[in-house]
Formats: sequence, structure tokens, C-alpha cells
Amino acid sequence: MRRKRKDDSSEFRFFGFDIETVLPIPREASDLGDPCALGIDSFGGISIVAVVTSSGDEHVWTPEKKSKDDDHFELLSMTSLQVQNSIEHMFHLFSVKHYIPVSWNGLFFDLRVLARCSESEKHAAMCRAMALGHVDLAFNMLARTGFMCSMDSAADFMLKVRKSFPSAIEALTLWSSRDSSKQREVVRYCVDDAKLVLQIFAKMVNESMRTKECPKLHYRSKKGIDFTVSFPEGVRVSMFVKQECEHKWESGVTFRSCLSWALGTEEK
Repeated sequence: MRRKRKDDSSEFRFFGFDIETVLPIPREASDLGDPCALGIDSFGGISIVAVVTSSGDEHVWTPEKKSKDDDHFELLSMTSLQVQNSIEHMFHLFSVKHYIPVSWNGLFFDLRVLARCSESEKHAAMCRAMALGHVDLAFNMLARTGFMCSMDSAADFMLKVRKSFPSAIEALTLWSSRDSSKQREVVRYCVDDAKLVLQIFAKMVNESMRTKECPKLHYRSKKGIDFTVSFPEGVRVSMFVKQECEHKWESGVTFRSCLSWALGTEEK
């Protein structure tokens, strides 16, 4: 684990998180409503886990290098023990320090993949608890509108930030190259995404406090049209548990299938 620490002076107690896998999640798995439906081998495991807190701490987990002299990651994926360590850190922030996790699509993707790659029911239970207690901005959009925008679209509109790094698929290619400089770029890409989702949510919270209105997510479509999604009832995933909703992403990823995993009621 690599760690960077700043002073603990933030007004809000949140942490953003993001993961990278070695290979893209197969479309067939997404169609089944579960990124892990075809097993860990189908996406090669987890290469990076990044956590950024609202107090400025950065925590990064990557595969261990074969020796201290290596300048690149020959082993592309993390071990189950390394994944467990990252989960334990996140869960400590969540359950002991009372930080609220924030993600973009963490309910369907990041937390489910972490749970599966931990190969531990104890750590999977931690992931499910964080899933219900966290703020997933993409899931909020799905539940309220039936669709989602990309995080880049929201960042572009709300933060005036455009990422210069290649797409997620290109990042996977760079990671597999085993080139040290390219792999460092991918680590930074993952950290930046964890930081970006936190900044988007902080902007929503600050705007809500300033205007005395509910939190709102703003984004610009590919056609240049500006949209706003309001979150009047709250933002945590748990608030949707009793909601009846037929919205879905793609062909198999439904509102209910996202929640059933977190609740432990999905069909085995």
C-alpha cells in the first residue's frame, strides 16, 4: 500500500474510492446483472484500489513487486489478502471513523468486484454494508431517471475539469504493458477518479448548503445540452431499499439486481 497524508481539516467526512481490473468486465457478465458472473479469471482480478478522503489522505493498493529493485508490476493483479487489506481500511473509515463512502457505480461494480476478489465472506459482508451506507451517484441517477451520465460529463460541467488521460479501456492496455511509467500513469488515473467523484459530491453538498435546496447533480450531454438531476429524498443507497422501480442499465443490470446483492437476497 502507498499512502499520502495531508492535514485532517475537512468540513465533511467522506471518502471517494475507485478500482481498476486487469481486463475489461465481459459484456456477457454485465448482461447477467453481475460483473463477477463469469468468475475472477474473466477480468483478471483487481490491479489497483484507490481511496481518497475529504481530509486529503490518499491510500493506494497495488500488486506487490517481485523485488525491491523492480520498477514495474510484473504481477498484474492483487492477491486476495491485499484486496482484504484495502476493504478493511475502507470499512474502518466507514464504521469506526464514520466517513461516508462516495462512488460512481460502486454498487454495481467496485464493491461487488472487491467482495468477490477478497475470497472471504467476512470481507464480502463489509462490502455489502458499505454498499448500503454509501453514496453512489450513478445509482442515484439510475433510480431517479432510468439512465446515467458518465462521471466525466458531470466533472466537465460542475468542476470545469476534463481528464486528459485515455479511456478506461486504454488504461487497461497501459497496465498490461508492464512499462513502469505507463503503470504509474494508470495508478494516478485511478486515484484521480476517486478524487473526482469526491469533488463532484462535495460541490453538490456545498451548493445545497448555500442555496438551502436539495443536492443536485449537473451534467452536459454529448450533444451539449445541460441537465440537472435533483436528489430530494437523500443520497445514500439504503434509502432506495423499499422503493419500487423498474429502471435498468443495459439489458440485465436492473435497479433491483443492484440492491439485491447489497441486501444479500440475490439468487445464487
